[in-house]
Amino acid sequence: MPKIPKIEDHRVRVAAERRERTRKRLLEAALVVFSQHGVEGSVVDEVTTIAGVARGTFYNYFRTNEELLSTVATEATNEVVNAIEARFDEPPDGPPRIAAGIRSWLELVQRYPHVGAFFRRAGLYTLDLNVRSRILARDYMPRWVASGKLNLKCPELLWDIVSGSILAGINTIVLTGAPKDYAEEMTLRVLVALGVDFEEAASVAFAPLEPLVLPPDSLIERSVARFETLRTAAQ
Repeated sequence: MPKIPKIEDHRVRVAAERRERTRKRLLEAALVVFSQHGVEGSVVDEVTTIAGVARGTFYNYFRTNEELLSTVATEATNEVVNAIEARFDEPPDGPPRIAAGIRSWLELVQRYPHVGAFFRRAGLYTLDLNVRSRILARDYMPRWVASGKLNLKCPELLWDIVSGSILAGINTIVLTGAPKDYAEEMTLRVLVALGVDFEEAASVAFAPLEPLVLPPDSLIERSVARFETLRTAAQ
């Protein structure tokens, strides 16, 4: 006799799916709001209005403004890092991986200004201990330092130089724009500063690189659609 699905199991699954959809709406709305209004003060009312949920619903998911910001920063950062990792079949040698990371980040925020504005405002939240980029750094960077290709003895210093340069580059792009080949030039100079031979650094920094592709249902891509909808409505 075929097994009859339990009604209660169905209800639990539907409730969980509904809860996840609401959480996604809150996060994509928050990314847009933070990008436009900064991270200081409460954004709950603006976020819930854009997400189309009641204010009380917000507190079923996040206790504070800071918790919301941290969650958005971590999820968005991890999406970018996962997409960068997907470029490689296996963990690559240091310079190509560093170059792909720097260029991918800077080109992404040039493509999506509101995403750049968000990461600029989120700042150090993108460098939290639980973000995937830091976890991968703990795996990759000691090996890169030990290879002797980089003029460093401390993996943590390598992380600071690369991540700090990316954040500084994002800040420049958002505040002043950036000239052509800015991402490539930044990558070249970081690699040289790390001790990579200039010719090797240049060949890596200016190598062909396809635009970063994020899943259509990613937080960043959903925020792009949300941002465009709000901008169109405001015109």
